[in-house]
Amino acid sequence: MENAKVCSCFGHRNGCQSAGEKLDKLDKLYKLIEESYSDGYTVFMSGGMGKFDEKFESAVRKAKLRHKEIKLFLVVPYFSNKLNTNKDYLEEMYDGVIVPDTVEGVFFKKAISVRNRWIVDNSDLIIAYVERDYGGAFEAVKYAKSKGKQIINIGKLVLT
Repeated sequence: MENAKVCSCFGHRNGCQSAGEKLDKLDKLYKLIEESYSDGYTVFMSGGMGKFDEKFESAVRKAKLRHKEIKLFLVVPYFSNKLNTNKDYLEEMYDGVIVPDTVEGVFFKKAISVRNRWIVDNSDLIIAYVERDYGGAFEAVKYAKSKGKQIINIGKLVLT
């Protein structure tokens, strides 16, 4: 991943719920992924924890069909048995699974926010689906803004 331009996502766990909204957001996400690729982004990271992350990953996988150099990584907040149990699935769906070293020794409930900060710190562009001014996605995007990261929010909240 060194020297690669990295794009990551953050969104509310239940983002894009209705069928029409799902299709609209998936199409919009795919266009954003294609535009990002055109701008030199080849590495994409997701926390894999909600509906928006699923949509983001689907859009990246669709773009990977056209652009073989695109890589998709799952960034998890802690080691779990699921990593071993679902190893074949994870290897098929992602180019790698990352457990940031910053989460080592962190209480598991806080590990998600520590992982989110790691994602922000290791990203150049954030694609977000933030509609409310609270929760993990909002806090991650607020942190990204404080770090001067480029943010594209396709949610309804205006980020100030």
